[in-house]
Amino acid sequence: MEGTIEVFIYDPRLFRKFLERARSLRINVRVPMGLDDIKAEGVLIVDKEGLRIVENRIRHGVKVEVIDEKNLDKKLLEVLGLKKVSTLIVGVDIGRKIAYAVFADYILVGTGYVNNAIELLNKLTELREALTPFKAIVRIGMPGPDHLYNTLSNILELLAKSDFETYLVDEEKSTSRPLQSIKGLSKKFPMDINAAINIALRSGFKVIS
Repeated sequence: MEGTIEVFIYDPRLFRKFLERARSLRINVRVPMGLDDIKAEGVLIVDKEGLRIVENRIRHGVKVEVIDEKNLDKKLLEVLGLKKVSTLIVGVDIGRKIAYAVFADYILVGTGYVNNAIELLNKLTELREALTPFKAIVRIGMPGPDHLYNTLSNILELLAKSDFETYLVDEEKSTSRPLQSIKGLSKKFPMDINAAINIALRSGFKVIS
């Protein structure tokens, strides 16, 4: 996408989520103070309700992008000029909760937590459906404590029934802060998210199902 990026998202939750993701990717956006302040000379990003409110005020030639929870990451990648994701990589750190970090062609587009293997598979499936990559890879850190291997076993069992490429990765020293040169890094993360990010970027042993 080219030109000024302006945002008029009516849903406050979606608006906050969009701004947080945009800032993490170092995307500069303009937020109008009200309807009379909308300039929209390049790209106007709206949700459905926002579009209904502003559609009669949109200038000719302005490109309008309608976003929702499902296509948010994909639209942000398009802002960065990435119209098609080649490789989706998800790093997974197993602990009290399962931390994950999501890279689309080595751009960090999301991090988060799930509680169990089923929630992780649901999240992975959701990401693949949203970003439609050519290849989807999951890299899982080998946990230290023995009691976490049950969780690892459950994850591997579920992934074996999917078509994700799965790798086991040495997670030694993975909690150190990731390199700042990674696109999408703009804040400090908890140690388990750091681990998931570093695991995503390491090589490992492919799991043969």
